[in-house]
Amino acid sequence: MLIGDFNFGDYDLKEQNILATYENEVHDLWKDIYHLDQNPGFTFDPSNNLCARITSDSQINRRLDRYLIHTLDNISYSIEYLLMIGIETIPIDPLNIDNNQRINQSDHYALQLIINFRTRSISHHSALAILPTINTWPLINSYREQYDPSLNRWPPHINLLWPFFDLTDCQDDQEDILLPLRLLLCQIESFSIEINEIDSFIENNISFMKLNQQSTKYVKQLHEQLKQLFPQCSKNNRNGYNPHMTIAQFENEQKLNQAKSSLSKLLKWKAIENHLNISQVLRCCIAQVVSLRYSIPISRKF
Repeated sequence: MLIGDFNFGDYDLKEQNILATYENEVHDLWKDIYHLDQNPGFTFDPSNNLCARITSDSQINRRLDRYLIHTLDNISYSIEYLLMIGIETIPIDPLNIDNNQRINQSDHYALQLIINFRTRSISHHSALAILPTINTWPLINSYREQYDPSLNRWPPHINLLWPFFDLTDCQDDQEDILLPLRLLLCQIESFSIEINEIDSFIENNISFMKLNQQSTKYVKQLHEQLKQLFPQCSKNNRNGYNPHMTIAQFENEQKLNQAKSSLSKLLKWKAIENHLNISQVLRCCIAQVVSLRYSIPISRKF
């Protein structure tokens, strides 16, 4: 966390542009709480502060003092309150009762913050994913049983964010993750996903069900919105996002090629009804047993 007099205001474009570049990682806490047009947070205020009026050449009000915090993957925070203090004036000559002149204690006002931090782990055993309706699982899993060693760890799915938060069914999960997620999804129009090809990642011998162009567009748009909502869970996506449903993993390219004709039969299955789920390994069970902890539908319709 950085605290203090930054010597630039909200209208100093060079510095503000630098902060804007890192706005997902570095949060300006005053802007987390207040709208600047309603409460600009001028800690240097020549229009009301006599000391600031004396020291200022430009006489421009500016929000010079700030709390900046760099977000971390495993820590979340909530602001209890953030207030401006030190705005009271004091007598210029307290010993002279006939002198009613008053002055500010400093040319800057101060900020007082109470903030609560909570550890929040992100786990490779947890994913935010799109799952097909359960009635389609037997068909998909009939192929995965033969070719996919992750069958007993994950249901058929298209990852949206992985790894994801390690959920513990606590109140913080409801307030910090599930509620914001529900609020986002209730604004998104529902859509269907169509598969038009069985494709492969040659570099790691994985076969997957490939979405058609329109479905890929919808899922990528959803992915971008989720990245904005949960930026902590999108930092490892260095190679770009390619939505797909893995159905087979092979030791080498030869075995992958041998299975292609069998896997292509899955193309007879077209539409996947779209529901959003959080998949997470239950800690109280065997590590390979997966439980669907929450299912949140995309509720708006075309």
